[in-house]
Amino acid sequence: MKKLLLLLLIIPNLIFAQTQTTHLSMLVMRSVSNGVDISKNAQEQTQFLTLYSYLEDETKMYMANVWVDSKTQSHGEIYNIESKTIPSLTDDSKVIFMKFDWDFKNSYNDVTGTAVVTLQIFIEKDRDFFEMEIISKKGKLEYGGILYFGSFEDYSE
Repeated sequence: MKKLLLLLLIIPNLIFAQTQTTHLSMLVMRSVSNGVDISKNAQEQTQFLTLYSYLEDETKMYMANVWVDSKTQSHGEIYNIESKTIPSLTDDSKVIFMKFDWDFKNSYNDVTGTAVVTLQIFIEKDRDFFEMEIISKKGKLEYGGILYFGSFEDYSE
């Protein structure tokens, strides 16, 4: 498991190294496509989601849904970003809610489209995890997993 996490810390930086800044990467542990659980596939192929910007214009944000072993991804600009942070009343934990639109392009079939994405980032004392839902004309994708890279403050109000 330690090897996998180390690899996951390195992969986004290798993929986006020279021209991009990775702001947040999320390892997918639970993956559901239109009601069908494909979590085993996501884990075996090392699926992760990442939010990033290009160095030449860091005012625009992008998201990629990457499947490492099959060398495929869906990627594109995100916009209309709304976020809200709810701190815990009892400890240092908090939940960051985000909603945004995503113009995506698939590397594996050249399909393009627009999706509405909701992201919840849970920051707790002993672990950080996320839940994401992507809705497009093709249907609904649901993801859950752990955060393994990023500055959470970038998404807080």
